Amino acid sequence: MTNNAKTREDGRPHDTRAAPSRQPAEELLILCSRTRLSALEVARIKALLYRRIDWDRLIKLSCDHMISQLVYWHLSRVLPEEVPAAVLETLQGIFHSVLQRNLVLGGELQKLAKLFDVNGITMVPYKGPILAQQVYGNLALRPFIDIDLLIRKEDFTRVKKLLLAEGYESLYHRSTAEEEFRLLSDCEYHVVNPSNCVVVEIHWGVWEESVFPTQAVTDVLQRSQRSSFLGVNVLTLSPEDSLVFGCMHLAKHWWSELRLICDVAELIRAHPQTDWTKVVEIADELHCKRLLYLGISLAHDLLGASLPEGALTPIAGDARVIQVALDVEETLFEEHERRPTLVETYDVMRLQDRFRHKIHTGLWFILMPRDKDYEWLPLPRHLIKLYYVLRPLRLSIHYGRAFVRSML
Repeated sequence: MTNNAKTREDGRPHDTRAAPSRQPAEELLILCSRTRLSALEVARIKALLYRRIDWDRLIKLSCDHMISQLVYWHLSRVLPEEVPAAVLETLQGIFHSVLQRNLVLGGELQKLAKLFDVNGITMVPYKGPILAQQVYGNLALRPFIDIDLLIRKEDFTRVKKLLLAEGYESLYHRSTAEEEFRLLSDCEYHVVNPSNCVVVEIHWGVWEESVFPTQAVTDVLQRSQRSSFLGVNVLTLSPEDSLVFGCMHLAKHWWSELRLICDVAELIRAHPQTDWTKVVEIADELHCKRLLYLGISLAHDLLGASLPEGALTPIAGDARVIQVALDVEETLFEEHERRPTLVETYDVMRLQDRFRHKIHTGLWFILMPRDKDYEWLPLPRHLIKLYYVLRPLRLSIHYGRAFVRSML
């Protein structure tokens, strides 16, 4: 930031760079990325529809950012006669296809909620179906591809046995030794229902344990609230936890999906009575205040999320958060390949609140084995700890080759 930057009304300094220049299709996509439209937003959409729209690009971007449900929802209502019939037909087909899959996933969550309840296991579903129904207000408006369940770490062995006994299958192709070793550092486990291909992700954390301590899950579960999902009683995250989790989820996807920014904006809209002091306290406990401020900043700047006065003041002097937010806004619709995981991990490290957590995250990336490491060199049980050495070696070879190729 330059020293002569002026201060905005929300307490943050203006950046001297020009606002991103967006194509009409991109502007239309941003305007449609919300469940409710103000009169001004409707007028802006109508004005854009009278301009020359690259409809192929609109459809591609809406699918890439998993926002096609909202795009169809609004375009079919605001001024459908100005949208080519073929475009509406394509979007309608996507809309109904996603809805059908969402209903399958919703039914699966109903079954799981009953199963866990009968067996006396505390479980909180979050993201996906819960967001669609309770925040978006319509199961059709928010696509999701799996079911996420939060449990206590000490319940994992019981949950795994229960799901396998119900016919679910592990998504991992690991030996018993590899799986036991991986679970020492992991915070999630995935199974699939082979009858309908529904993937269920079991979580006992949102990030690695060095950043998201086990006690934090216990606190989150204690703050959970009873709610109804398609007629079944379930526990759901408190509005404050939901917002922090939404910003962390956005960071885990490197701030690259408009759908996840929309999640944060809709969480803010759906819960006007959110205790923002509590939100900051939770983010502080999880050492992710910068990730929180970045998430709500993007929701505010891109999608007009209404924030309480002073909500963004803490990042007024945080050039790193401001820089990342501006970079995200500038590159959101650019065509680019996924960045190397090393670069993405470094970006998250830079935004972590405490130095020791930056170190933990870096070591976690360098040392903790992944499936590719097990595939690269399978080891017997008595040598399993050698993966702490083999992973850095494999990474050195992988990124060394990439560096050499970039220099040729």
